[in-house]
Amino acid sequence: MGNKIVICIPNNRFFLDEQFVKSLLGIVQSFYVWNASIGNKYNLSLYFKGGGWIDRMRENLAYYALEEKKDYILCLDTDMTFPSSLVQQMMTIFETYEDIDAITGLYTWKVPPFQPHVYGEFERGRFTPAIGFPIDKLFPVESAGFGCLMMKTSLIGKIERPWFKFIHGKCGEDMFFFKKLKKKGIHYKMLCNPLISCGHLTTESVDVQSYISYNNIKVQEGNLILDKHAIDVLTKHQERINEDHEKSLPDLSEIEHEEI
Repeated sequence: MGNKIVICIPNNRFFLDEQFVKSLLGIVQSFYVWNASIGNKYNLSLYFKGGGWIDRMRENLAYYALEEKKDYILCLDTDMTFPSSLVQQMMTIFETYEDIDAITGLYTWKVPPFQPHVYGEFERGRFTPAIGFPIDKLFPVESAGFGCLMMKTSLIGKIERPWFKFIHGKCGEDMFFFKKLKKKGIHYKMLCNPLISCGHLTTESVDVQSYISYNNIKVQEGNLILDKHAIDVLTKHQERINEDHEKSLPDLSEIEHEEI
C-alpha cells in the first residue's frame, strides 16, 4: 500500500461555511493524532481549487494528484460536514480490503425525500439509486457523489481525460466519471460505509436520519425496510430526476477526445 493521501476540495463559493471549516479542521487534527499513534505511517496533503466550473476544478485536482504521485484522493465538498475520524476510518477499510478501489461515506440530497447519494447497478446507461441498505455495516455500491469519497489514484489513471465532465441536463461530473469507467469496461470495487454519516448543509444539516424519518422507513436488524408507499415516492422522485436529465449520457465516443 502507498502512504500519500491528498484531500481535494473544489470551491466556487465566495466564502467557506463555518461548519465545513470546523469539520475540516477536525479531520486534520484527528488524522495527525491517529497517524502519530501508528508511527506516522501516512502523509497528508490538502489541495484547494476555486474559481471555475465544478468539472474543471475536479479535473485539475485529479491531475495534480497524479502528477504529485499521490496514492489516495479524498474528495470533499464545501457544503458538507464530516466525522473527524474520516481519514482513519477510510484508510482502515483500505488496509482491511486491499482489492477495494474506492470508499464513500453516506449523505443525502438536500431536499425531500432526502434520497441517499449512493447508487447500485448500472443498467441501460443509468445507475440505480440505492434506497434500501444496511446502516451499520459496509455494503457494495457502483457509484456515488464526490462529496465524501476516497479512491486510489490508480483508478483515475485507468481512463483517459476528461475524467470529469458536467453535461447540463444530462449528467453530473461525478456520475460521468463512473459511467466512463463502465463504458470502458474497467472493473472496480467500491464500498459505502454508512457509519461515515455526513451532513449536507442547507440552512440546516440533513443526513440519512432525515431520509429515514421523512419516508417513515423502519430499521430492522440494522437494515432499512421500505413499505410500498415509500418505494413509490422514491421511484417517482427518481423518475422526475430522469425526466429532467433526459438521456443520462451521450455516446462517449463523441466527447472522449475533447480538450479540458
